[in-house]
Amino acid sequence: MKSILFLRHPAPKIPPGYCYGNTDLEIAEPDKLTQSSAEFDLILSSPLQRCANAAGFLFPKKEIITDERLKELNFGDWENRKWDDLPKEDLNEWSNNLLNYRPGGSESFQELSDRVTEFLRELLERKEENILILSHAGTMRAALSFIMNISLETVLSFTLGYFHCAEFSMEKKNRLIFWNRDFNEFIKRSY
Repeated sequence: MKSILFLRHPAPKIPPGYCYGNTDLEIAEPDKLTQSSAEFDLILSSPLQRCANAAGFLFPKKEIITDERLKELNFGDWENRKWDDLPKEDLNEWSNNLLNYRPGGSESFQELSDRVTEFLRELLERKEENILILSHAGTMRAALSFIMNISLETVLSFTLGYFHCAEFSMEKKNRLIFWNRDFNEFIKRSY
């Protein structure tokens, strides 16, 4: 049985209210991360440092494989700008077409979903059974849509906190074990 644990990165080092999807930000409080004794057959991560560095802090003796397809949505011209400073008409257009509108002119959520789906199809062909993936909220929502066959429109409404995780069991019938669980609490109870 293949088990995939997705973990959203810790809070990034940026003031609240900023759009930062694909911006490569550090972790706000790296000193609060501690090494984990959890055992995984495979650890994958978005190459953005808020994910890759968290993986390194948590599992310093393990190989961490990064994959570009795990990055957050690229907001193009909106990156590193305050949400309140973005043109209202552009924000309205995006909210009216969440799947196909390219916020900031770069990438739509459908395109993010397509790359995450490609990644997951390849991952499911691998032999490893206990897998951890450090990524982003958008990436995790796209994974939820693919694995559980839930519409992209529906998964966009699922909330997900920083350093929270979701676990999937990949059997004959895929199962969502949990969503939006604090990683530290999960580790304490599971390992």
